[in-house]
Amino acid sequence: MVTAIQTLKAGEEPDPTCAWRLPRYWFVLGKQVRTIYPISSLDYPVSLFNRQQARFNDRPVDDQVVGHASSVRLPGFVRHDTFYSLHEVFNKLNSYTTRLVKYQHIKPSLTRGIVSAIGAFFKWYLFSGAWRYGKVGVVTGLYATFYSFLKYFKAWYAHEDNQAPVAQKRTDP
Repeated sequence: MVTAIQTLKAGEEPDPTCAWRLPRYWFVLGKQVRTIYPISSLDYPVSLFNRQQARFNDRPVDDQVVGHASSVRLPGFVRHDTFYSLHEVFNKLNSYTTRLVKYQHIKPSLTRGIVSAIGAFFKWYLFSGAWRYGKVGVVTGLYATFYSFLKYFKAWYAHEDNQAPVAQKRTDP
């Protein structure tokens, strides 16, 4: 990877609309995982780009580079340690779901939250094979389950706060 970047820098001026992607391997609690909600590893995010042509989007969670016309994969990989401890798992879970609800419209629904959480458990723990990773697999499965539930729960809770109190809704004289 280093050689490829040095070669890129030493050569002719690259196309300003081109971006470069580095393979990213995900690690949870020190163990490499194949999936962590909502990503499947290995993924190829844009890592190098011309800041006069491209920028990060405005997504509150999982932002991405936008504005490049093409991209090229570079050899090598990046190790992404997403969670170092259980405390960090729950801290990020709370932070990400709060930001998501604050900056993106999520339809408030407890029922949808429950159904989504059950679906996430099956998809991200059972079907993805996370169960093969032992304790770390349980952590990633529960992360997906809780994330799926909490985004709808927090939207529901915030929506309920925006409703007028019952005493103010009275119509009788």
